[in-house]
Amino acid sequence: MKIVNVLLLLLVVLFTPLYANSNNFTFTILYNNYANVPGTIADWGFSCLVEGGEQTILFDTGAQGDILMQNVRKLNVDLSKVNIIVLSHNHADHTGGLDSVLAIQPDARVFIPHSFPHDFARQHKLSDSSVQRIKDSRQICANVFTTGEMGSSIKEHSLVFHTGEGQVILTGCSHQGIIKIVHKTQELDPQPIYMVLGGMHLLQHSDTDIKEIIRIFKEAGVQKCCATHCTGDRAIGLFSESFKENFINAGTGMVLTISKE
Repeated sequence: MKIVNVLLLLLVVLFTPLYANSNNFTFTILYNNYANVPGTIADWGFSCLVEGGEQTILFDTGAQGDILMQNVRKLNVDLSKVNIIVLSHNHADHTGGLDSVLAIQPDARVFIPHSFPHDFARQHKLSDSSVQRIKDSRQICANVFTTGEMGSSIKEHSLVFHTGEGQVILTGCSHQGIIKIVHKTQELDPQPIYMVLGGMHLLQHSDTDIKEIIRIFKEAGVQKCCATHCTGDRAIGLFSESFKENFINAGTGMVLTISKE
């Protein structure tokens, strides 16, 4: 009996952290042109690791593999656990680190917009079966959906997570317009949007335009905002002023935990 009790205790110790973390999505910024954690490198580009769900997802891979890998090492991240890689659009600051990630995890499935080059798989030494081309909205794993390919000249898709707090939108650059992404998300599911995280491409927008976007965010129930990457410093400042303590600086090393239930 004592041996059985000891074994049961060991099982509890070993697996308690696993179960404790299973109720949360954890978002970690690996690549960005803003840095949060000393020792990580800021560079123009974006990458976010999402853990805690049915699959471990890497969203975008930054611009340069060596910078991504240095940040990964500094943040003690294990990319071998990645099951799915999602590339938001075909710009080098979001796809440049892909081969470095595949060198660590060659078995990951790669989700790309339908408009990516036809020889994408060959270029990155991937099997055709491991590449999923996204045209329309679809579920990619439990509680995680893609908006489907959006835009015209630059086609892009974003991810939407269904969490206990509401929907979380994860964007690359929002070339098609962040409000179009918000509206598409609401069309797919009317529940409130809890948070928008990622690049919003507002560098050339006026203060009036940005304030209207903020108004629409709040109308959609957006409680937290992590405007970053290509959003632009002025726009980031306006989002920060409006959302106050609910604005999150999403530089490299930022870790955000959100309940799944």
